[in-house]
Amino acid sequence: MFLCTMSLIFPYSSSFSLCSHPPAIANGKHSGRATAVFISGMSVSYTCDPGYVLVGEAQLNCTSSGAWSVPISFPAGRLCPSPSEIEHGQHDGKDVKMFVPGKSVNYSCDPGYSLIGKTTLYCTVNGTWSLPYPRCEEGGCLGPGSCWRGPELVLSASLASLQVWQSFGVLHVLLRWAKPLKRLSLLLPC
Repeated sequence: MFLCTMSLIFPYSSSFSLCSHPPAIANGKHSGRATAVFISGMSVSYTCDPGYVLVGEAQLNCTSSGAWSVPISFPAGRLCPSPSEIEHGQHDGKDVKMFVPGKSVNYSCDPGYSLIGKTTLYCTVNGTWSLPYPRCEEGGCLGPGSCWRGPELVLSASLASLQVWQSFGVLHVLLRWAKPLKRLSLLLPC
């Protein structure tokens, strides 16, 4: 009759703790799948399936308290390529080639152009960017709440009086200038 036994050799220590099996992750695996017993001081490394990127630490350690170090890593999904540029604008991630899901870029427009749409796009777990892309239209903000349209600006003016009234749902504005105006552009809300 044969008797099979298994012996475990532990590093010399006055005490050690056992950790449970390391947590499994979706779309990935850890290096300790073939290991039956995990004692304090041991570690496992995580990797992701092709097309996924690891978010968090690649290694977990079995601690002296018998728990795995945190935070746990997880595959976040497919990487997003750098998002498209927009005409007369740019985004703040132009030097980055690939983005992990959850990351974002913020768009802005060249001087003299206003951003139409959402300023921020997010990389999704599918490896695509949230849509739609914003666009830049001619007309730039002069300050909070007002924008200029067209190439002309007020060259010199001193406002002598201002009257505002509403009748039949129409807002009327009467401006009187101390000096004649050479050019005037229309101010519209942004």
